[in-house]
Amino acid sequence: MGLNRLKRAGLFPVDFLAVISEDSMKPLCKKYGIDYVEHDNLPLGRKKNFGLTEAFKKDWDYLIELGSDDVLKTELLELYRPYFQSNPLLHLSTFCYLNSIDLDCRLINTSVSYGMGRAIERSTLEKCARGVEIQAMDDLMCPGRSVFKGGIGFFKKKDAEVMEKVGQAKVLSDEKYKIWNDEINKRLDNNSNFFLARNGVMGHQIRSDEPMAIDIKSEENIWAFNKEAGTPYDLTSALKGLSEEEKQAILNL
Repeated sequence: MGLNRLKRAGLFPVDFLAVISEDSMKPLCKKYGIDYVEHDNLPLGRKKNFGLTEAFKKDWDYLIELGSDDVLKTELLELYRPYFQSNPLLHLSTFCYLNSIDLDCRLINTSVSYGMGRAIERSTLEKCARGVEIQAMDDLMCPGRSVFKGGIGFFKKKDAEVMEKVGQAKVLSDEKYKIWNDEINKRLDNNSNFFLARNGVMGHQIRSDEPMAIDIKSEENIWAFNKEAGTPYDLTSALKGLSEEEKQAILNL
């Protein structure tokens, strides 16, 4: 519902790709016209990297990340508009946590970069996130990609091929895109932000007084709802700007 609201707004031409792990999600994607690919749910790092690689088969300028428990406000796209084309990485400052059990709502205003709503420029990812996995036959030093002997690294294809020819590494994979550690299930935002920073990509945080996204928490979330986080926030204000069907679906939780 939220994705179709973003499309109907007409602020930008938008396209969507879901990375699903359950057959039960296929009818949902088909119902709302969302393209999808399939991958095991765990480890999450591997799943997200697979989705990133698949996304490059589509035509886009910026990739906006959205978890299955997140809702973006339409205003976020308008807020980002002046910064597109001049910033490689954009992230929001203000969002809400919403407890699906009792609809308790908390406002988060932070200078920390979260993955929710993060927008990354395609050309930036082409430069730093494209490569092949290698096994190091020697200690390999490279900005943002150093790996000790015996370890598994991720290097640009041309560099990996040179290292393989001189016996420093063995290429293990086809070319793909990767900004997360394949084996992790938590702290994926920090992990990917560190990868980007090590490759010279620093984020630009866009400030707002009102929340630009809602993170809906349940017992199945990696991080449970924290009633001590942020400050109390009015639910009606949090849902402002969402479609009536979205609001009703959330209230029905």
